[in-house]
Amino acid sequence: MKVTKADLVKTISRESGIEAIEAEVLVESLLALILKHLEQDNIIEIRGFGTFKLDPRSAKKARNPFTNELMLLPAQKVPSLKFTREFKKKIADGYQSGDSKIG
Repeated sequence: MKVTKADLVKTISRESGIEAIEAEVLVESLLALILKHLEQDNIIEIRGFGTFKLDPRSAKKARNPFTNELMLLPAQKVPSLKFTREFKKKIADGYQSGDSKIG
């Protein structure tokens, strides 16, 4: 099942009792803050969930499949999310018990 940002907003609104527009502002603000801090090369650690950071990728040679031309892809930083052991354990326990609701 795919869960969209709109689904998250509805669930937060329903479970917290706040208006949907306020829940949307909260979700948008959280995502914007994560992006802002990653752009500044900061590490975002959310205890019990995971760590967002930028991982360096080395420059590498590649071939354009259409022209067969060799090219050099520049070094770059790519976003990554490493989940905590606690989070991974909750997911694994949910699947082992056959429970479809994790939480």
